[in-house]
Amino acid sequence: MRRYSRVMDEERLVQPGLSTIYTGKNPLIDIIAVDGPDEDVFESFTSKNGTFWLEDKDMLPKDIPSCRILTFRYSTSHYSDPAIVLVEDLVADRDEISKRRPIIFLCHSSGGTLVRDALAYSESHEGREKRTESTRSICVSTFGLLLFDDGSLLKTGLKLLQIIPNNFQKFCDHIASEAPYSSADSRSEDISEILGYNRITEEHQDKCKFSSRASSGYKKAVQTLLQYSDEASRAIPYRWEVKGYGS
Repeated sequence: MRRYSRVMDEERLVQPGLSTIYTGKNPLIDIIAVDGPDEDVFESFTSKNGTFWLEDKDMLPKDIPSCRILTFRYSTSHYSDPAIVLVEDLVADRDEISKRRPIIFLCHSSGGTLVRDALAYSESHEGREKRTESTRSICVSTFGLLLFDDGSLLKTGLKLLQIIPNNFQKFCDHIASEAPYSSADSRSEDISEILGYNRITEEHQDKCKFSSRASSGYKKAVQTLLQYSDEASRAIPYRWEVKGYGS
């Protein structure tokens, strides 16, 4: 298995922006991991035994070989508006053909809020100019999100659906031991049950740290990614062609 090494990965750990960590042959989907500001996306998705499951050849690349896996790292000291930077980095990374490739975001902590803002920025661009179309393409091609604990986003999730395309599929999948959807005095009904999201029972700090393919959390995450990938292969072309985006 691929073992995470701070010494080996020091350069990319401190490098802000978008990084590609795996590219399959003829990739059909982009899977993008986003963490909170100044957080270490590699550590967030690396187990105690050093397994970085997003890149480990025996884990996610093995289960979903026809994909690209990317990470986005950012710091508030580097970027005044990282949501815009995320969109611009993705636009620069995806050419005229690959801009229609479906996108799934993996969001840890407040990374979900960043992705929400990025999608809102992307969706706000309408017009036939090439640059405007390219910016809007990120939202059009995004099929879904997997959230590894982001209560603030989940709490307003239904409202957020209003700022993205009406046919946006499965806005987020809540992966958590419980959704922190509560008042100061009492906890309301679990929003994951209200919205029918998958759940993973790992503790907060370990909910996206999977040491092996046998982990129940990993199995649920991969199952959801496979389902999204299959559905996105039909939904995103429909969105582009039938709905006339970018035409």
